[in-house]
Amino acid sequence: MMEKVVRFSKKSVKYTIAIVNWLIYSIIVGGTTTPVNDTFSNIWYFFSILLFIYIIFVSYYRNVNYKIIFLFAMVMGVISIVTYTSNYSPLLAWGLMIFAVRDIECDFIVSVYFKTFIALGILIPLMAVTGLISNTVMDTVGITGKRYAYGFTHPNVLGAVLLVIVICWCYLHWKSIKLYHIVIINLLSYGMMQITDSSSSFICIAFISVIALLERWFDKKSKLNVWYFGIIVLLIFCPAISYYFMVKYTPSNPLMLAIDLFTTGRLRTMNAFFVKYGVKILGNPIIFDMERRSLLLFALDNSYGYILIRFGIIVSLFYFMGLFKVIKRAIQIRDTRIIICVLTFLVYGLFENYFFKIQFNFTLLFIFANYYGNSNKLHVKKGRVVNHEDWSNYISWCR
Repeated sequence: MMEKVVRFSKKSVKYTIAIVNWLIYSIIVGGTTTPVNDTFSNIWYFFSILLFIYIIFVSYYRNVNYKIIFLFAMVMGVISIVTYTSNYSPLLAWGLMIFAVRDIECDFIVSVYFKTFIALGILIPLMAVTGLISNTVMDTVGITGKRYAYGFTHPNVLGAVLLVIVICWCYLHWKSIKLYHIVIINLLSYGMMQITDSSSSFICIAFISVIALLERWFDKKSKLNVWYFGIIVLLIFCPAISYYFMVKYTPSNPLMLAIDLFTTGRLRTMNAFFVKYGVKILGNPIIFDMERRSLLLFALDNSYGYILIRFGIIVSLFYFMGLFKVIKRAIQIRDTRIIICVLTFLVYGLFENYFFKIQFNFTLLFIFANYYGNSNKLHVKKGRVVNHEDWSNYISWCR
């Protein structure tokens, strides 16, 4: 039986409520067929915003740091503008959420995500099976079979939920993963792929689970330098190759055509959005055409293209500079778990647009946590809350 990794304390309640509230809101309202009244949805959204603002205020007023206040004002100012220009209201909540979790540790964040996604991953399909909500059924790409979403808006969302659960599980049980765990995980993932036809989730689950098993061998043989190098390369490669194909795609190029067929039309659709909307400094309000699929504007299944086209150049830089900080910090403290989780989400972002959504990609919350937090940090690890003195000793040891 696996050791319980995180135990909640009274001090962590407000963070738990804020994170769980947003995860449930964003998944239920934006990712399931659950009928939610528009008025109630708007009230829920504004309640989430107020909750994050309250946590930020409580955290900041006790330890005034003008540098952090200036950074917060600058970033949130830009995000507020882009939220308006892109007509994408969740972006404002994401910005507040990143700043709100500065007092908590990565282990705690992942544990909250893991437990919440387990609950949603069980509850939503049960509601669909029992007929409480509708079960979306779609044709496969080759129209040779059916894809089932079991209460989620799209089969790929169900695949993404399973991927997040597996990534969180690997993170929380990093040093105790056995071969039979990997076999079970990948058998379950393969079964889910037969239901959802979500091959990108299956590939990324196999990727992180096998790496998690092999990591200890690499740890002994090469001190993980291969992962440090690989993550930096991918951080540059994934957006660069995406933007290249987005701009340069042409069906007359045999290589691009082959890649487009392999990725089920992702290059064509990304290029179509680029041609229609272009790239602006502060983003665009894009519209998805769900009726006339011949226009190729019905989906944008590449996170890097989505971020750049919808949110613009400045927010894109925020994303990648933030992830670079996460990786740099993970290298300093030699936390392989964070590195491999970021690596997996980077790969996933090539094929799906969930990479940039904080309700799926918890590594984006690491951007501010662990770097600019105050002296009241929560360090929750292996069933205990570590005080500030322990954290200071840890940082000193890491340096």
